[in-house]
Amino acid sequence: MYLKRIQQLIDAIKASSSNYKEDDLKFISTVFESCSTYMRAVMLTETARMSVRFTFNDPKDYQTYFSSVDSARTSAHNAAMSNLKMMNKLCSEYNSIPIFTDKEMSLPRAEMADKLIKSIVVELFDERVR
Repeated sequence: MYLKRIQQLIDAIKASSSNYKEDDLKFISTVFESCSTYMRAVMLTETARMSVRFTFNDPKDYQTYFSSVDSARTSAHNAAMSNLKMMNKLCSEYNSIPIFTDKEMSLPRAEMADKLIKSIVVELFDERVR
């Protein structure tokens, strides 16, 4: 569903006469990269939560490490969410169907990230398997 809408946006950008279309197409690649970075950060955070505490003798070392990992996840989350919102705004600039509904965009940030980014990654995996 999301990939189809993203492809429609890409097609609309390519068909336009906008002076910014090359930048906008590059930006869409950035959106995918930020989703990937966020998913990787989530995996690292959860892995750290489950296993890294056993590798540190001092709880402060674990807290410092985990805080660093969690901070990276938060930064990746914020970047991905900002990019998704900007990509949705591009839809209106290019008269394309919005990728995300107003309802989806109004979800709490954590829930929105889990739903939208996870859905995009799942769709990418499903496409890859075909």
